Amino acid sequence: MFQTEQTSDKIDDEFGILDDIFLDGVDIHEKYGKANIYGPVLFVMKPELFLSVDKPLKITTFNPLYWRNFPTWRSRYLMGTSEFKLRYDDWQNQSASMMFTLNGCDKGIRLADFLEEIVVDVSGFTINEMSMGNYLKTEIEKTLSANGLEQIPVHIRRHTRQRCACVANYEYLKESDKPELIKRLRSKERFLK
Repeated sequence: MFQTEQTSDKIDDEFGILDDIFLDGVDIHEKYGKANIYGPVLFVMKPELFLSVDKPLKITTFNPLYWRNFPTWRSRYLMGTSEFKLRYDDWQNQSASMMFTLNGCDKGIRLADFLEEIVVDVSGFTINEMSMGNYLKTEIEKTLSANGLEQIPVHIRRHTRQRCACVANYEYLKESDKPELIKRLRSKERFLK
């Protein structure tokens, strides 16, 4: 699949991490009570993924969007498992700034081996006269089944927060004459320079 454009693309390219795979340690939609800018589909991965790759696993201390303020690799990444253990509780309560990153995985990750479940957001969008959430769930289930992966559950998100801005976020995208929505869905230019 093509890689979608992100605000941080130029910075990621500058720091040599454009093709790294970034995995958030928290559900950003749930954490901040708003639609996830990465899109309405959440892949929940099994932690065994980290033990299976032959590439270095790194954990950022800050979102790379702000790395210009942190000039050394030491300030950008956790240094070892002892630092991770020390900072893990703070990280869970702090923000989604820390991310697990896999370097040099330009071939991707085998979802069949590590995908635990898929969560789909609801929104006011319709596709072929069906709500976007139901449409995506149906299409994802068809694709999983066609690839022998029907055991992977697909759920429509049921909110656990009393207030969530996701409905307003999706309404904004609907009413914004679609430039932001198109930006989120179009293929990224591979050569940013």
